[in-house]
Amino acid sequence: MFINKFIHAADLHLGFKYKSKTLGARSEDRKNELFITFERLINYANENKIDLIVISGDLFERDALTYTETKHMMSIIDSYYGNIVLSCGNHDYYTDDYLFNNFTKNFHVFKTNTLERMDIAENVSIYGASWLNSLDNGFALPKVNLDKDRFNIASLHGDLADGKYKIDIEPLLASGFDYIALGHIHKHGKVAEKAYYPGSLEPLDFGELAEHGFYEVDTLSGSVKFMPFALREFTVKDLAINEDDEFEDVINKFEELNDKDKNFYRIILKGSINKDLNINRIISLVKDKFYYLEVFNNLEESLSISTDIYEKILAKSENYPDEIRQDAINIALKAMQSREHYYED
Repeated sequence: MFINKFIHAADLHLGFKYKSKTLGARSEDRKNELFITFERLINYANENKIDLIVISGDLFERDALTYTETKHMMSIIDSYYGNIVLSCGNHDYYTDDYLFNNFTKNFHVFKTNTLERMDIAENVSIYGASWLNSLDNGFALPKVNLDKDRFNIASLHGDLADGKYKIDIEPLLASGFDYIALGHIHKHGKVAEKAYYPGSLEPLDFGELAEHGFYEVDTLSGSVKFMPFALREFTVKDLAINEDDEFEDVINKFEELNDKDKNFYRIILKGSINKDLNINRIISLVKDKFYYLEVFNNLEESLSISTDIYEKILAKSENYPDEIRQDAINIALKAMQSREHYYED
């Protein structure tokens, strides 16, 4: 078999358990969508005749995956005509147990934390290592003497930055790999020459913004293309409100947001709002138009008072020392509330 293209994915986290209040009523739906997107990935590979999928760790949550979910994951893998190669991460670390002994023959796992070679096709070799526990990868990566007549892939899970998840890929870079497939960082991007993180296939929470998907790599041309693939995105959006906005103006600002019926939204309200407007009522009216909505209210209340009254407050404030004058003005404005109450001496 000759491989023309392969998919590089990572950090699917199948079986991920959300805390009860993380996404509210959407938590269970989101958990199921992780499996749905894995199945979509396999279907994409089948339909496009992509013979190989490289997964750079954290395919599943070892400590959370149920027996039923394990069977479901295996059935999805079994539906793929090609080969899947996994280098285990800190969440799906390798042990010699039922999980890894019951996969189908097209699922290949690196079983040690030393760099090993798999020849998957006549033109492709994959070098990889796996985590053997959740705490320490124990990797000692050597420079490799590669067969330059083959397309050579390295697959590892870890962080290039200092810390307990650190991996040193300098020996791999010096070896001249054609592609270095990394996992652990949930944001996609090129981090070194021919070294890529695809990010999590589906974002898990509001710490994982923007597009998520996988890389599609051409072994003939060496081209690398990011493929957005996630069902949903998490979006954090500042929404600017000003004191001149009327009730309908604020409603429209919510309604103008893109894909609100599809994505997870966290809205941060900024600016000032006329105190006559009830922001909670506005939120209650728009929330059903969102698939998921969180609102953080950082608005300052603006009081509706006349210029004449405001000038009188400023004039009276001249009797106060400089260090407390602004506080006195603020207290007086708050005392006005939303109506113009002013009492002469």
